[in-house]
Amino acid sequence: MKPLYRRSTTRTSLPELPSEVRARVDEAAFANQLTVASDAPAWATHSVNLGNRVDPDIESDTYVVLGAADIVVVISGAERGMHHLTLPLRDASIADDTVAGGVERGMTITGLPGDHSSAGSCYVGLGPEPAAQECLDAVVAAVTAAKAR
Repeated sequence: MKPLYRRSTTRTSLPELPSEVRARVDEAAFANQLTVASDAPAWATHSVNLGNRVDPDIESDTYVVLGAADIVVVISGAERGMHHLTLPLRDASIADDTVAGGVERGMTITGLPGDHSSAGSCYVGLGPEPAAQECLDAVVAAVTAAKAR
């Protein structure tokens, strides 16, 4: 199976994100009364589309920002524009969706508002770097801790 994307994930923080992404996170935090510290940890994944015909973008970026009680995911591409999703950590479920052999690596975040009173989900593709595993581990740990409170 050939991968549909070539991805690269890096660790960063909210202040280091591109200004338009920081602005989107700030807007989402204000509008949804989220708890996101000004120095919140974040991960950035750059994706190059190698053959997914459904995806309108040749390249896109996904940012995962981990707040004290919330997660913000921002997705940006030339064709799709910039969109964000937010979710309290206590309402989230995380699945490691790495395909066998590591052909595609990622996680699915479930618990977002969905259609017809069912939970929605969002797939976040990740690169092969150690930062990708760190992102997955940090999100899982934060969700686990939030549910234990």
